[in-house]
Amino acid sequence: MTLTYEVAANLYNQGETANLNAISVSCNGTAMTVSPASQDVSNANGDNSKFYTFTVTGIPIAADLTIEFKASADGNKYGLRLDNIKLIGNQ
Repeated sequence: MTLTYEVAANLYNQGETANLNAISVSCNGTAMTVSPASQDVSNANGDNSKFYTFTVTGIPIAADLTIEFKASADGNKYGLRLDNIKLIGNQ
């Protein structure tokens, strides 16, 4: 299956920057590869509250499936918003 989701950063003050890949994804305890691998955003570029789409492929089809989204305090110092989470079957 394929997982897609959107992330936006709360960059309200001048000079604030973040990398939206501060959110990692794991499936049944296994870290997954997220595409794009890096997404830098900044207030100066008008990225405040702008959502970017991320994709994770190779999610196994299983009766018991646990998907976790995690962010470290360092990577999420301005606040990240997660939205529009979709899990799409590839059969």
